Amino acid sequence: MRWQPNFNYCWSEQLIEDKVIPTYILPWPVTIKCTDRAYLEGLLAAAGNANGWDVTSTEYKNFVEKVLTDKGGVQNVLVTMSGNDCKNTVVNAKITTDLHCEAGEVKVTYTYTKTTSKGTVTNTIGSVVITVQPVHEYNIMFPADSEGDCVNIRDTANVIDGGELSCDVLAVNVTDKRYNGATLNGAPVAECYKIFRTFTVINWCQYDERCGEPMQWAVVVPRDPKNNGTKWNDGGGVNVLVRDSNMDKTEEIYYEDEDGNVAYPNDAVNWANKGGKTVSKDDKAPTGLPAACEYASYGNNGNERFAFMFTQYIFVHDKVRPEVLDPAAFTFYQNKNNCNTSLNITFSAQDLCSTNTEVQQVPAVAGNLAIERVKFNGGELPSFLTVTPSHALNGDNKGTNSWVVAGTGTSSQLPIGDHKLTVIVRDDCGNLSLAKDIPFSIKDTNGIAPICYHGLSTDLMKDPDTGDGMMAIWATDFKASDVQDCNAKTVGTKENIPDAQYYVVKDVDGDGAWTAADGLNDKGIPTDPATSVIFTCDDLDGDTIATVMVRLYTVDALGNWAWCETYAVITDARKVCGGGPSAAAAAIAGAISTEGAINVEGVEVNLSGDASMSYMTNANGQFSFNGLNKGYDYTVTPQLDKNYLNGVSTFDLVLITKHILGVQPLNSPYKLIAADVNNSKSVTTLDLIQLRKLILNIDNKFGNNTSWRFVDASYSFPNAANPWAAQFPEVANLNDLGADARANFVAVKIGDVNGNAVATSQVRTAGEFGLNVADQALKAGNEYRVEVAGDLKSIEGLQFSMSYDVNAIELVDVEYGVAKEENFGIFAKEGVITASWNGDANSNTFATLVFRATADANLSEVLNLNSRYTAAEAYRNNDQLSVALNFAGAQAEAAGFELKQNTPNPFAGETVIGFSLPVAGEATLTIQDVTGRTLRVVRGQFAQGYNQVTLKATDLNATGVLTYTLEAAEFTATKKMIIVE
Repeated sequence: MRWQPNFNYCWSEQLIEDKVIPTYILPWPVTIKCTDRAYLEGLLAAAGNANGWDVTSTEYKNFVEKVLTDKGGVQNVLVTMSGNDCKNTVVNAKITTDLHCEAGEVKVTYTYTKTTSKGTVTNTIGSVVITVQPVHEYNIMFPADSEGDCVNIRDTANVIDGGELSCDVLAVNVTDKRYNGATLNGAPVAECYKIFRTFTVINWCQYDERCGEPMQWAVVVPRDPKNNGTKWNDGGGVNVLVRDSNMDKTEEIYYEDEDGNVAYPNDAVNWANKGGKTVSKDDKAPTGLPAACEYASYGNNGNERFAFMFTQYIFVHDKVRPEVLDPAAFTFYQNKNNCNTSLNITFSAQDLCSTNTEVQQVPAVAGNLAIERVKFNGGELPSFLTVTPSHALNGDNKGTNSWVVAGTGTSSQLPIGDHKLTVIVRDDCGNLSLAKDIPFSIKDTNGIAPICYHGLSTDLMKDPDTGDGMMAIWATDFKASDVQDCNAKTVGTKENIPDAQYYVVKDVDGDGAWTAADGLNDKGIPTDPATSVIFTCDDLDGDTIATVMVRLYTVDALGNWAWCETYAVITDARKVCGGGPSAAAAAIAGAISTEGAINVEGVEVNLSGDASMSYMTNANGQFSFNGLNKGYDYTVTPQLDKNYLNGVSTFDLVLITKHILGVQPLNSPYKLIAADVNNSKSVTTLDLIQLRKLILNIDNKFGNNTSWRFVDASYSFPNAANPWAAQFPEVANLNDLGADARANFVAVKIGDVNGNAVATSQVRTAGEFGLNVADQALKAGNEYRVEVAGDLKSIEGLQFSMSYDVNAIELVDVEYGVAKEENFGIFAKEGVITASWNGDANSNTFATLVFRATADANLSEVLNLNSRYTAAEAYRNNDQLSVALNFAGAQAEAAGFELKQNTPNPFAGETVIGFSLPVAGEATLTIQDVTGRTLRVVRGQFAQGYNQVTLKATDLNATGVLTYTLEAAEFTATKKMIIVE
C-alpha cells in the first residue's frame, strides 16, 4: 500500500470594532478689540452660518486663519487626540454671537458625530469664548456762537458730529430756546431775537436704558475751556475728544478751544485734534448714578461719560419787511331770500426773512406773522366782519401765515359792486408789510322766476278796423302771484317786481322750441320785450280751439331775467275766423292723488264762477263738471277735513324728528307741507307736540289746519326745500274757458309724512312687534306693578291703545321707563291708556303700570292692547308692524286671530275696523243690518298681524245697529257697531 500525506484545516472570524471615544483639545480663548477689523469681519461672517461648519471645510479654515490665528502666526485650532483612527468622525463648529456695537462675546461650540456599528453618536466637545473688547474714541465738534442778519447767517442745527473713530454710535438732540430783544455782554444788541441752541450728544454704545434720561447725566461742555474769553465773533467752537489711549476701558476727555476762522465740519475739514488740548475734569462718571447704571453693560463700567451737552448762542437781525401775497379773485353773490351777502376771503402773508434764513429753530417756528390792521373800503373793518387765523395757533402763540375775513352783511352794508380790503401784517421783529389791496366784488346775476297761472283761456274777437279775429292779453294776466326780488326796482331793496317789468312771449310757430323765431336770443331772453301778447286766427290754424305755449318773464333792476312757462287756450266761439262750429259747452275734469300716485276717494270738489257745482271724487280719485258755458271764468276748489288720524302715527313723529335734527331731511315739498301741522309755514318741534297730542287722543283735530291740503298739480315750487317761499296754489283758476280743461291736484294728508294715509281701502303691516307682560292673579284690595317691556332697541317707535276693565282694576300710577309723561294719554273713566313713543331706547322697559285690584281676576283677563283710540303700530326700517301683548310668554289675542271694535263707535262719517290674523291669507269682512241684509262685503288678501279697513257711512246707506263679521280660514268673529245721522 502506497503512503499518502494527511492534512488538517481550521478557520476563525475576526470582528473589528472601533470603541474608542474621541478626545480633543479645544482652542484657547481669544481676546480681540472691536477695532481689529480683520478679526471682527471674520467673526461676523462666521456668525452668519446658522448650521455651523465642518472643521475640514474651507469656510472653517478661513475662520481659523482670520480669528483663531494669533498675530505671531500660530494657529489656534481644535486638536484631535484619539478616537478618529477609522476616519468615521465628523466635527462641527457652530458660532454664536452676543455683540453690541461690535463688542461682546462670540462662542464657538464644537460637536462630533461618530458612526458606529450600533448607530450614530453625537456629543458636544466643548465651547471656546472669543471676547471682543469695546473701544470708545470719538470727536464731537460743537459750533461757535454766530451773529448776523437772517439772510446770511448759517444754520448749525446739523453741524456737530466730528466722527466716530472706533466702535461707537453717536446720536444728537437739538433744542432751541428763543428770546426776543437779547443783550450781549450786558450791552443792548440790535438783533431781533437770540437763540440758545442746546446740543445733547449720546453714545448709544455706552448708554444703558437703566440709566434713565441721558440728558441728566450729560457733561456740560464749557464754552471757554482755555479761560481766554469768548465772544460771538471769536469764530471758534469747542471740540470734545474722547480717547482711551491706554485701553483701560476708562476714557479720557479733552477739550479744544479754537480761535480764528475755523471751518464747519460739513465743509469736510476735520479741525479736531489739531490745537492745544485742555484735559477735562469731568472724565469720571457723575455721582448719584443708579446702581444699575454704574455697572451697566455695553462696555460701560460706570467710570465713563456717555453724554455731552453744549449751548451755542445765535444772534439774528431782521429788518426785512414781510409781504402779503397776491390774493385770488373773489366774487360773492347776494342771497335771494334775505338780500344779504356772506364773505369768506382767505389771504396769506410771508415773512421773507424766515423764508431765506438758514437758521432754523428745531422744531422750526412757523407762522411768525400777525395782523397789524385790516381796512374795508378805506375805513375801519365793520363789526359784522371778523378776521381769524385759518389754522390753529402754534406753539409760540402767534397767528399763522393765513387768515380768513368772514361775515354776513345786509345789502346796505355790503352793496352790489366792487370793494376791497387793505391788509398790513407785522412779523415778530416788528417789521410791517406794505399795504396790500385785496379786491372783491358782490354781484346779483340771477333773476326771480314769476309764478304762472296754470293756463288761461280766451276767445277771439273781431278787430273793428280789419275784421280779423284777435285778442290781446297782458303779461300780468298770466301772473298767479307777486314775487319779490332784492333788486326789483331799487338795487339793494327787496320788493315786488312791478307789473311794468313783466313781459310775455308766445310760441309763434307752435313747435315747442323757444328760438329766435319766437323773438328770443341765444340765452332765451326776448330781443324786443313786450308787456302783452296778441293772439289771432293764425294761432288757431283753421281749428276752433288751440293751445298756445306762453313764457312769462320778469326782469329786475340789474337786468337779470327769469321766466315760467304756461299756456293759453284760444277759441273762436264767435266764429270770427270762419272756422268750424264751436261747441256750446265745455267740461272741467281732473283727478286727485297723493304724491305717491294713490287716488284719493271722497274729496269734495267745488266749482265756482259762472256755475256752482260740487262733486265727490270716486274710488279713482276723479271728478268732472260738464255742460259749462264757454268764455267764462271758473275756480275749482277741493276740500276734505275729517278723519284727522288717517295715516298719522308715531312713525311720522320719527321722520319729522329726523328732519328737524338734520339726520334725514324730508325730501319733497309735499312732505314738508304735511309736516307743518300747525300751519306756521315751517317745521319745528311745535308740530311734533301738536301731532303727538292728536295721536294720544288728547286733541281730536288740528288747531290751525285742515286734515287734507290740495296743491295744483301743475304748480312747480320755486324752492322745493321751502314750499312756503311763495304762495302755492290750492285752487285751479280757469279763465275764459274755451274748451274742455283739466285741473289735477296733489293731495297732502297733514301729519302723514310717510304717505300711508288710507285713501281708498286697506292697510297692511309687515310683521309683528311684541310687548311682554307677566300674567298675575289679582286679589281685591292689593296693588300690583305691571312692567311692560320688549325689544325696544330694535324699533324706531310705537303707539297703541291699552284698555283695562274699570270694574276689576283701577290705574294708580305710571312709572316711566323709556316712555315719559309726554308719551301717554290717560282716560281713566273709559279705562284707556294711549301711548306714542319714538327715539333711541336705552333699556327694554317701556313703562311700569301700577294697578289696584277691585275684584279678583287674572291680569290677562282684564288688560288688553287694541287700537280703540290710537292704532297699535310699531316701526322698524320704514316698515309698519302690528303690536301684540304677550302674557307670561304666550301671545294674547292680538297676536293671533282677533276682530277689534270699530273706532269711532258710534260714527257718522266713517269708521275703521281693525283685525289681526295669525297668518297671511284671504279674509272676508261682511256688514249686515239687524234684518240680516248684507250691506257691503270687503274681501282681499291680508298680511299676518294687524290690518284695518275703512268704511264710509254713505257706502252703507243705513243707520242704527249693524253687525260686522270677519271670516279667515277656520276663524270667525262678529261685533256690533252703530251709525248715527
